[in-house]
Amino acid sequence: MTDEERQATFLAMLQQSESILLTLCFHLGRRRENVNDLYQDVVCDLWEHWHTFRGQSSPRTWAIRVALNTIGQKMRWERHQVRVVQLDQQKLEKIAEASADPEIETLYRLIDRLGNTERQLLLLYLDDLSMAEIAYATGLSENAAKQKIYRIKNKLKKLKEEDDYE
Repeated sequence: MTDEERQATFLAMLQQSESILLTLCFHLGRRRENVNDLYQDVVCDLWEHWHTFRGQSSPRTWAIRVALNTIGQKMRWERHQVRVVQLDQQKLEKIAEASADPEIETLYRLIDRLGNTERQLLLLYLDDLSMAEIAYATGLSENAAKQKIYRIKNKLKKLKEEDDYE
C-alpha cells in the first residue's frame, strides 16, 4: 500500500468515525473547552498507530478502542495536574497602589539590592509574618531569623545613607 493509499484509507476511516469520536471526547472529556484538544490527541494517536491496524475488527471499532484508550490516558494524566488558580486582581492592584508610594518605592529599590535570601527574609518580615512563621518557611531557627533580619535592617539603613549622599 502506498503512502497516498494509506492516507486515503485513514481519512475515510476518520470521516466514518468522526461523529462517535467527537461524542466520546465531549462526554468523557469532562470539560467542554477541552473537546477540540482531546479530539486532536485522539486523531494523532489514531494516525500514529494506524500501521498497527490488522483488520481484525472494522476500522471504526478499532478507532473507538484507540479513542477510549487515549481519552482514558489523558483523563488520568489530567487528574494529577495542578489546576490554574485565578489571581485576585483587586489584591494585586492594592499591592501595586501601595508600591507606588515614593517611600515604599525607595524601600523596594533598596531591597532589590539585597541578596536573594535577604530579600526573602525581609519580604516575609514586611508581610507581618511572625518569627516562628519566618523560621519555619526558611528553615532557620527563630533566633537566626531574628538576627538576620536585624542585620538586614542595618544593611538597608546603610544603603539608604549611601543613596542620600549620592
